Amino acid sequence: SGPMSNGIGNLSNLVKLDISSNLFSGVLPDIFGSLARLEHFSAMSNSFTGHLPNSLVNSPSLQMLNLSNNSLSGPINLNCSAMKNLVSLGLAGNLFLGPIPDGLSSCSGLKALNLARNNLGGELPNNFKNLKSLTQLSLSNTSLSNILSALRILQHCRNLSMLVLTRNFLDEQIPNDVSLEFKNLNSLILANCQLRGPIPQWLSRCHKLQLLDLSRNHLGGNIPSWFRKFESLFYLDL
Repeated sequence: SGPMSNGIGNLSNLVKLDISSNLFSGVLPDIFGSLARLEHFSAMSNSFTGHLPNSLVNSPSLQMLNLSNNSLSGPINLNCSAMKNLVSLGLAGNLFLGPIPDGLSSCSGLKALNLARNNLGGELPNNFKNLKSLTQLSLSNTSLSNILSALRILQHCRNLSMLVLTRNFLDEQIPNDVSLEFKNLNSLILANCQLRGPIPQWLSRCHKLQLLDLSRNHLGGNIPSWFRKFESLFYLDL
């Protein structure tokens, strides 16, 4: 428990630091400029508060950063032009304020991104279509709007295999744009959004689907006959 010690900044050869699931509190110290070799920093499930320190959001060595389930606040001000090696970013379950920053698209090597359960809002930035390496994305419960725009952007992330958009786009019409295509998607969770309309035709082109959750919406009409073609589907929640 207690604050994270500034003395960690003296460990100049540190490559991995994991202090997850403790009772650390206070602000994260601005000591990451001294940790030039740090590749992996995880402090999830603690009680950290305040903003992200400048030295952390400008770290060129970090590959994995997980600060989920704390009480961090302010904007998500990562300098992705500096953080060229970032592959995995977890900031879920904090008090970050939106909008989702355009700059995240500069983290071109990003494979996993979790911003769920924050006060972000607005629409998904158009620049997200540049995240060509992205395989896992969770934006659940972030008060996003305009589901059609979000899906049109995310279809450009050709390697996307897991997409979680639960509790967003409240009371919007589920898009029926037949040009939407997610060839590598195996998990789609679009639950509890109060979406209206029929199950959309574009889903029939997600041939690799293993998990599909459309529960707690206001969808209507028939279950389409093309559902039988989901040969890999093992979990379905309507």
